[in-house]
Amino acid sequence: MSGLVARLLGDAKRGVPAAVATIGLLLASAALLGAPADGDPDEAAAALARGNRLARRGELDAAVQAYGAGWPAGGAAGAALAYNLGTTHHRMEQLPQALLWYRRAAELAPGDPWVNENLELARAELAASRYPAPGLPGRLAAHPAAAPLAAVLLAWTALALWLLRPRLLRSAHRLPEPLLRHAWAAVALLSLGAWTVAVALAAWGPRPAVLLDPCAAGGGRLEAGSEVWVTPAGDGSWAVPGGPPGLVCPATAVGAVTVGGGR
Repeated sequence: MSGLVARLLGDAKRGVPAAVATIGLLLASAALLGAPADGDPDEAAAALARGNRLARRGELDAAVQAYGAGWPAGGAAGAALAYNLGTTHHRMEQLPQALLWYRRAAELAPGDPWVNENLELARAELAASRYPAPGLPGRLAAHPAAAPLAAVLLAWTALALWLLRPRLLRSAHRLPEPLLRHAWAAVALLSLGAWTVAVALAAWGPRPAVLLDPCAAGGGRLEAGSEVWVTPAGDGSWAVPGGPPGLVCPATAVGAVTVGGGR
């Protein structure tokens, strides 16, 4: 009986690494793929059609409301909504809002010539400040797929090392078992670390934003239309780590560029 229990425990122990690697792979893949874009594509298309009819009649305030009813949305419909919201605010001479929506359209349709042309036109008209992503967290946040992708690759590598372990031990260039075990553990930990970084950046890291209203604190001030990176500061406010020291802006002054993230 004791021998059977010991064998079962040994089998379970040998299966733990593979189970952990598989779980890590699933978590990392989820982080890479991310949550699907919010919104119903049919609702977005209907909102786009309603907004277009109102915009053609010159009812711009109503058009903004109609377009906004379909937001947030992803894909081509989301890009069209964001672009049309940008052009409508532009016609209303609300340049900070136009810039924000052009930035959102550029996120959904990178490389679109119409979006990029209007984005640069709004920037030129505003002549507001642009601040780069602050420090290493900002550089990682500027490439949001980097950490999840690293987590996925490392998780696959860890799983492959474990599954190929018997073959590697029997190969002509026989590797020591402790080395393989430590290599698997190191790669698995790196995968977990990369996944943790991805989750932390999504929750607390800097994110791109456009100031919709002027923001001032102490001796520092940023004008509306400034393109900044912000981090959550509690009570719905946003800190601007790359701006004047200690600058914190109210939620009403900040429009997050990320789809589904803010006004």
